[in-house]
Amino acid sequence: MADESRSKVIKANPIGKGLDTFRDSFEFKCRGLGITGTDALYHISSEGQKNSLLNLISALQVLPASRSLPSKGNNVNLFSNLLELNSSVNSSNFDIKRIIPLLRAVLNNKPDDEVIWNNVYVAVAASKAFIAAKPTTPPLSAPSLATSFQQTPWLHNMGSFANSTKHRKYIDSVLKEELGQLYVRVPSFFNAYFRSV
Repeated sequence: MADESRSKVIKANPIGKGLDTFRDSFEFKCRGLGITGTDALYHISSEGQKNSLLNLISALQVLPASRSLPSKGNNVNLFSNLLELNSSVNSSNFDIKRIIPLLRAVLNNKPDDEVIWNNVYVAVAASKAFIAAKPTTPPLSAPSLATSFQQTPWLHNMGSFANSTKHRKYIDSVLKEELGQLYVRVPSFFNAYFRSV
């Protein structure tokens, strides 16, 4: 029954020339690289592959049938599944082999709308399997002793002293550490640095 209703929607909303722009741009890109055929996708850079597939998915989303065909899962329609497929393809570790049959169906010289949409459903199912198989972050381990060890900081600076008399005996050593070597009674220092003031 679902296949019959899908076939009715596909026949009522033919693709027509809706994918011609994608086909032309893909063929132009391949001609520029000196490669032909649907397997040309394997010879394009990984960024080029991703962009080509994203262009195809965008072209499919524009078609009226994508908003009328039923969803593969819990979504409203196939359009929302194509959004998920778009995200999967755009991720860094999606295997493009999962979507090659769809590309072949679209680039076929005599494309069949039914075959194209069936391949869209297969690609969507493959992307859902990809999403379900995503690695997860392991749980946090127990905090190490070093991070929970509360003690006096290793380095002292002037900001670590409160304004009290009991710390004054340490201030000279901390100042010497912060300022480095100091020179006293340098001849002509005042004239060299403060003459114009």
